[in-house]
Amino acid sequence: MNVEQLLANMQEFQQEGGDLGALYQTATATGKTPLGLNQWVRTDKPTMADFNADNRIVDETLRELSATLANLELNAMGCI
Repeated sequence: MNVEQLLANMQEFQQEGGDLGALYQTATATGKTPLGLNQWVRTDKPTMADFNADNRIVDETLRELSATLANLELNAMGCI
């Protein structure tokens, strides 16, 4: 899922009356956050692979967000 899809899904969720706080509560029950990161409970034993996978998701999402923001800025300045 790219940044635009994530933001669109979150906006649609809120427009339909969804509560993002409740969504994160659901994430605890399912073991994943809306971004796809692992959500652990005290008894879990996370592995290095779990952390590496989460870091990869964060890195890719931030990279996509940065590119999206740069394009929006260029577009706003009339460069695109």
